[in-house]
Amino acid sequence: MVNFGRAPTRHSKVLALRRGLTRAISMLEREKQFNRKVEINAIIRKLPSALKALGAASE
Repeated sequence: MVNFGRAPTRHSKVLALRRGLTRAISMLEREKQFNRKVEINAIIRKLPSALKALGAASE
């Protein structure tokens, strides 16, 4: 999909958030330091609410 300078669509935002959630979960599984795990977990907790705000169907 080519974006010709337009604002990102809702669909692309949802895809980016889902990708970010998957990436954050894999980072959490690999991370050794507790403090960093806490930071990553905070990100993971925020992403589902952002998806819900966009109206994405939960899968």
